[in-house]
Amino acid sequence: MDTSVMWNYQSEDTMIAANWNGFTDGSKGSGIVEYKYNVTDNSGNIIVPWMSAGNATNITHSGLSLKNNTEYFVTVKAVDAVGLSVEITTDGFTVDTTHPVFTVTGEDDFINETPCVYIPSVSSVKVQWVGFSDAHSGLHRYEWAIIPSDVSPSSSDFNAVPGSNLPTSATFSGLALTQGKSYYIIIRAYNGAKLFKDAYSVLVIPDATPPSPGNVFDGPTPK
Repeated sequence: MDTSVMWNYQSEDTMIAANWNGFTDGSKGSGIVEYKYNVTDNSGNIIVPWMSAGNATNITHSGLSLKNNTEYFVTVKAVDAVGLSVEITTDGFTVDTTHPVFTVTGEDDFINETPCVYIPSVSSVKVQWVGFSDAHSGLHRYEWAIIPSDVSPSSSDFNAVPGSNLPTSATFSGLALTQGKSYYIIIRAYNGAKLFKDAYSVLVIPDATPPSPGNVFDGPTPK
């Protein structure tokens, strides 16, 4: 598992993301042919049973109903060609849905009962957020990322939020989004101990093209 960044909390309660690397089968082994994963909580309940990730080294599993203040763990199993396997489990993260509140400027909607917001640009997006706090070492800085909804974030995806005095709104520009594709915007808050918490937006979908023109005819009779 990639443990280069400590993932302690997430505010999103409908999806889980994980990524991994470093699994090998040795120079004389049959080779890794598949990865599988499951998700459990801190009471040992199975949230997602074993599922195949194929040869991918990251997953985003959505459509879940995660519980507030509950810790979840992703276990990845690497399977070789003769059916032998090894498992590694993440350190876990806690779902905290009490805050923050995240707003993306656009048109709110639903796709298959999943909330989303359509934005009128593929090159910029305006967001604001409230509710981050740290009673111990205090908030230090915010970073942001916008990633496809089927991709797990990595530390290289994040950039510092511009502005001074811990701004809680920003317009992120210079983007190269794809019309009609689904994205998540993530705001990452760091405290003085360099620990962080992420807040995910709802699905964000660029819609930067106007409707296609139809036909208009004179007279009362349709052509």
